[in-house]
Amino acid sequence: MWTVPEPALAQATARPIPGAIPLRVPLSVDGIPRDEIEVLINLATDEVRVESAVLLAEIGTAITADRRKTLESRRDAQGNLSLQDLRDVGLEAEFDQGSLELALRIPSELRATVELRLRADSPPTVLGAALPPAKFSGFLNYRTAIEATEQDDNQHRLDPIALNLDGAVNVRGWALEGRGGWYQAGDPMWRRSETRLVRDFPDRMLRLNIGDLNYATRGFQSFQPLGGISIAKEPTLQPYRLARPSGEAGFFLSEPATVTFIVNERPLRTMRLSPGPYNARSFPFIGGINDVRIEILGDSGARQVVEFPFVFDGGLLNAGETEFGYAIGLPSFLRDGEVRYDTSRLGVSLYHRYGLTNAAMIEGNFQADSTVALLGGGALVTGRIGTIRTDVGWSLADRTDGRDKNGYTVRTQFERRDGRPSNTTGRVWTTTARYTSPTFASLGSPDNVNDVAWDLAGRYSQRLWGLGWGVGLDYQFGRNDRRDTAGGTVQVQRNLGMSSSIALRLRDSIDTAGEREQGAFLTFSIKPGNGQNVSLSRDTASASTRLDWRFAPEDDANGFGGFAGLERTPDANTANADFQYAGTRGTVGMGVAHVDPRSANVDRESSGSLRFAGGIAFADGAWAVGRPISDSFAILKPHPSLRDYDIGVNPLGDGTYQAQMDNLGPALLPALVPYRAARATVDARQLPIGLNVGPGAFDMAPTYKRGTLVTVGTGATVFLLATLENPDGTPVSLQAGRMVSLDDPNFEPALVFTNRIGRIAVEGLKPGAYYIELFTAADRPVRVVIPDSASGQYDIGPLTLKEKAAIVAATAR
Repeated sequence: MWTVPEPALAQATARPIPGAIPLRVPLSVDGIPRDEIEVLINLATDEVRVESAVLLAEIGTAITADRRKTLESRRDAQGNLSLQDLRDVGLEAEFDQGSLELALRIPSELRATVELRLRADSPPTVLGAALPPAKFSGFLNYRTAIEATEQDDNQHRLDPIALNLDGAVNVRGWALEGRGGWYQAGDPMWRRSETRLVRDFPDRMLRLNIGDLNYATRGFQSFQPLGGISIAKEPTLQPYRLARPSGEAGFFLSEPATVTFIVNERPLRTMRLSPGPYNARSFPFIGGINDVRIEILGDSGARQVVEFPFVFDGGLLNAGETEFGYAIGLPSFLRDGEVRYDTSRLGVSLYHRYGLTNAAMIEGNFQADSTVALLGGGALVTGRIGTIRTDVGWSLADRTDGRDKNGYTVRTQFERRDGRPSNTTGRVWTTTARYTSPTFASLGSPDNVNDVAWDLAGRYSQRLWGLGWGVGLDYQFGRNDRRDTAGGTVQVQRNLGMSSSIALRLRDSIDTAGEREQGAFLTFSIKPGNGQNVSLSRDTASASTRLDWRFAPEDDANGFGGFAGLERTPDANTANADFQYAGTRGTVGMGVAHVDPRSANVDRESSGSLRFAGGIAFADGAWAVGRPISDSFAILKPHPSLRDYDIGVNPLGDGTYQAQMDNLGPALLPALVPYRAARATVDARQLPIGLNVGPGAFDMAPTYKRGTLVTVGTGATVFLLATLENPDGTPVSLQAGRMVSLDDPNFEPALVFTNRIGRIAVEGLKPGAYYIELFTAADRPVRVVIPDSASGQYDIGPLTLKEKAAIVAATAR
């Protein structure tokens, strides 16, 4: 389907020319019927001219830009084009005077390149009609535990209770968030750990932070707590936009064809395409080398295959794409349980990344405080041989030990990962080499002395004889008095079937004391199903043996999970277990552990804990309690007519739900992902007939740390039954119409259909006055009154249409 052209192309309209007959005739393009178009036929010369506005609207974006401009320049004063004008630019144009039809064909060589996007890179359409977030919302999460310990000397200890809190308040997109808590044994008892104000600008992918900053670091930067201001370009603010290279492939079709796109032997999409040039983009790739194949089957039977490899790395950016993060503020630290700020110095952390091409990215970074300045840079390049990343860093430190204030470091990493099905061996190469000068420093460590000059590591893995093999080597060159160290690892893994596997890892190493250490680690694991995993392991280096059993619900939003383990070492036997239940209103967990000594180095000890966690949220006046809130959330509030009923939200199966409206109040969905479309589905199967929840599925557009209020129910309590009859008593059979409220102007008219005996059934009604209007008898509506006492299924009985109005003829005398 061709897109509508720019408004400028449609400004000209056809005006009659003397001696010409205007006609509106059908237009077809490449044999496909399009809009009607006005043609002007000159009776004297048989010349045919067509209005350019409609013509360019239909083909303007399908032809190349130069031919489009030529047609625009040839329009006459009335805004018309002749058939010869169309033919002069290469179009095939014919007007059939017999059938009065204008037929147009676009040769393939004239077509503009069509962009094919194999993955959506724009928000889904449901976001446009989704419920917006609340203007005023917030939440508070709580987590606490009661822990007790009994030691060998029969001493019992109840640990002090701590109540950890985190939450946010959002007013029209400004989020004030923080963390802190109450500590029974603390001084002070109430403590604040961080507070910040956050504002997102999704259209620009920008996030502004003011307060205790949480910023990203790159290269050799280290995180230093700052209280100040930061701004960063966050790709998560536009999650549907493809900011990473996803490959592209151009091809040309000389005839209509069926085109299939295949990635790593997996069919992705099949399209029916017309002749012309195409450029396919947005392939779903995995990390490493990918196989892309485009199979073309023309209508004539001719086959063509386009193949190319593509190397993908998640650290790349599209050509011209940028990412950055800038933070500045006062360094912060904890003292006596309180956050303090060092006003004597200023901290800065910056980075900027830029995509040179779809296969190369460069970046720069800078970090400083009053004692250390760090300048760095990096580059990432991908090619058929693999991925190479290099990072460099130079530091200037205010040292107190008299050493050189300058320092530098360089690191190069190489990876070749081939995940293609054609790579049956599954070979993976990774190597890392880093050199660090003696006085290279980072923030917080101005007097750092690096006793490792070179750090080298490499790993190779592949599949062979039904086994997964891996070999790793590492070597560290020491300086000053530090010895060189080295190590080698061999790992073998085999899948045994029945969801079980066995793995063996052998390690041989030399430490800084020059002592050699050898060991083997053997693991056998099995997954019996239902989210369970059992593993048995033996470590010869520590002479320990461990048995673990873990299980998790299919959906961690609701259900039991936990683990139990036994471990035997030369010093002790240890047993521990932990279980947690996640319900719609919070989570509760219990843990136990016991240590039984086998040597004098360990004391006997038993301990247990009981944990509670939950969240309290509000949105535009509605409150709800539930599990801890991770970011964005939704509150589903029942209409007063539904308050006495339990209603599940987002069924999980087996009668469980992600959230529930019940006698504890509205439902709380605590884990919506900001800027991604979310849907809440209401299960109303248990409601009595007549009660109505509305659409049943509610689309939402969550944003950062913000709640959405959803009102479930319309207040409808009546399921109406009636029989429509004609004035002579015969049923009004198989007719359609609508039911309109006379009391509620916001009532959405309900469609009405009669069966063969005139029966109708209409749900979602309230007591009040209505009229039923059949489409074939719109002039004879039937008035219906539902009494206040009606509830549930209400049969109003027969309803009779009025007589048709008599036609009275007046005769002039």
